[in-house]
Amino acid sequence: LRWLNYLSPNINRGPFAPDEDDLIIRMQRLFGN
Repeated sequence: LRWLNYLSPNINRGPFAPDEDDLIIRMQRLFGN
């Protein structure tokens, strides 16, 4: 993906942690897509 070339090298590109998954799911339920 080209946009990866422009991101800060400090950004975590690994998989989401379980607590991050939970946060994403809760925010999606609250705000939708």
